[in-house]
Amino acid sequence: MYDSRGEWIELYNAGDQEANLLGWTLSDDVHDRFVLPSIDIAPGQFLVLAREANTFANGGVAPRLVYGNSIVLNEKNDRLILRDAGAIERDRVDWSAGFTVPDGASMSLSDPNADNNNGANWCTSASVMRRGDLGSPGAQNRCRPSTQHLVITEIMQNPRLTADERGEYFEVYNTDAQPVDMTGFTIKDDDYDSFTVTTSVIVPAKGYAVFSNKPTTNGGLQPDYSYGSGMVLQNDTDELVIADRDLVQLDRVRWDNGKTFPDPDGASMSLRDPSLDNSVGANWCASTLPWAAGDHGTPGSASWCMTPGQQPIVITEVMFDPEVPSIERNGEWFEVANLGTTPVDMSGWTIVGGDLKSHTITALTVAGGAHAVLAANGDRTLNGDVKAAYVYGNAVPLYNTSGRVILKSRTGAIVDRVEWSAAAGFPIPVGRSISLGLPASDNALGANWCESTMAFGAGDLGSPGADNSCELPLPPAAVVVSEVMRNPAAVGDSNGEWFEVHNTTSTPVNLAGWTLTDGASDHHVIKGSLVVPADGYLVLGRDTDLERNGGVLLREWLRAQQ
Repeated sequence: MYDSRGEWIELYNAGDQEANLLGWTLSDDVHDRFVLPSIDIAPGQFLVLAREANTFANGGVAPRLVYGNSIVLNEKNDRLILRDAGAIERDRVDWSAGFTVPDGASMSLSDPNADNNNGANWCTSASVMRRGDLGSPGAQNRCRPSTQHLVITEIMQNPRLTADERGEYFEVYNTDAQPVDMTGFTIKDDDYDSFTVTTSVIVPAKGYAVFSNKPTTNGGLQPDYSYGSGMVLQNDTDELVIADRDLVQLDRVRWDNGKTFPDPDGASMSLRDPSLDNSVGANWCASTLPWAAGDHGTPGSASWCMTPGQQPIVITEVMFDPEVPSIERNGEWFEVANLGTTPVDMSGWTIVGGDLKSHTITALTVAGGAHAVLAANGDRTLNGDVKAAYVYGNAVPLYNTSGRVILKSRTGAIVDRVEWSAAAGFPIPVGRSISLGLPASDNALGANWCESTMAFGAGDLGSPGADNSCELPLPPAAVVVSEVMRNPAAVGDSNGEWFEVHNTTSTPVNLAGWTLTDGASDHHVIKGSLVVPADGYLVLGRDTDLERNGGVLLREWLRAQQ
């Protein structure tokens, strides 16, 4: 819309009595002046004045008064002065200095009782309007972003194998660690299309929800919510906006008929990675995986935009420096994920590791959507308790501080490669794997990898064969070392060594699987159940013989001394 057509002004009655504005004026004391007619504002009520009456032309404002060409609001060096019928100044806002004038959003007074001539008391509106701008004309001002975080990650605006509108869908992704209930949320575009979610739609943590026009005759998609005729996704130029229950904008995507966004026919537009800025067209791609009726897309799952003939196998996790196994190389492994929907036979593929040493895979098939762990050693007592789908042997090293894993197809073409080093921005941990945060992200970039945080097997950290997680695990129970005998004199030094732990919580703690370590080469994994009672103590030592250890009852409970 033209800039001037979408201009509007909001007044607020902060008093405790109704006010009639007959004869009051709004002006800039230079050129603009508008005399208000007889109109009442009740206490706590808003009055919206706009230059244009048509709600489609003015951005979706429903004004009570129209001032036409009497007032033009300049972006800089302008002011509004409100005077009563007796020409007494009642209010003034001068945004010539100290104000931030946003583009495509209103300036909003954060508190109606604050000094509105002080730019620090104003903020950029976060509420959605009908035509795409942000503002809350005639309603409470909201400037804080929503506490929910949803990202539009896929849009099928032009299906080919189903009727256009019936086959349309879009997908949202929840970036939070907690589920989001979208009941009461509003989805809209930049004209008159809009719908409010009226039934429960729970978007799982780090998960997806799919919205479509029809629950049937849409190519086989089973949506989480059907919006019917409330939304039409235009093929050329359109937008999607998500707003929470307070109509605060969560996300917005506007595509542009192929100028910067992809413009596929019979395929969805997919955001390559939910962490990318989805307002940038270059971060989107045309989906290349077929689904249901034959169009291409990945509704409800991670985006994948392969080139024709590209294998969907991706290296997603690498353990190059294990700590638990006694022989380091035995504990090395890496994980691949099949991001496609059909099995991939990796027989005859080549693994290339450090020093370009290689191994040819004899037999390995990875199901669609599945993970597979390829390990140096298949013996779980030696490899850190990893269940390997394939064992490639010790001939392919995964070096610690600077190494590589390369996968080549039967023809020798590189399917995927990861080369890690601190200089390239990769984490280089000890005793834990590095994990690709999102399977569809570029695994050549160190910034897309993280240190694994979940314990597995014998005590190292990683998620071999399962979805990766870089989220911190729940904090461990408050079991603390409370006493140490490191240098006994009455008995032999090593036999008489022991230490005591104390459970400071009000619930028992089982130490099964916990690791005792000195931070260097010494470590011990507690096998079987070993419970420290609530507010109780446990003694662990080198020798259970009372004569040799100095008379210490190991694995016995000693209650706190009162």
